[in-house]
Amino acid sequence: MCLTKGRVVRKMVVVLSVLALVLAGCSSGGADCSAIVDDGMVFFQDVIDDLDGKSLADLESNPLTASDYATRARELERRTANSDCSDAEIADLLGARIDELEAGPTNPAGQAFIDALTSGIERGGFSFGS
Repeated sequence: MCLTKGRVVRKMVVVLSVLALVLAGCSSGGADCSAIVDDGMVFFQDVIDDLDGKSLADLESNPLTASDYATRARELERRTANSDCSDAEIADLLGARIDELEAGPTNPAGQAFIDALTSGIERGGFSFGS
């Protein structure tokens, strides 16, 4: 079964939503929030790098589930839940750094992932937990 560009983007948005849950459970900030966002940015870039060169058929099999991403996401989620970060603060910190994420010319899925993340921030942050 072939994925259309729209389905790939939707799949990336779903992946983004799952990854955004990594940052869920936040509520006032500081250095701990910056450290969580630092690690989140590394995590997001690793996802983008993993998507590089993947075909639409490769993406259909959801290559992100065959990695350590779930373990890393749970750890970031735990750290965030134990922090004093608000959703708005995490979104602001991510928004200030979104331009650091890179997807090369052989990585349209990675670029779609960055676009979906940027769009979420531009809409006023993330809807954590939904």
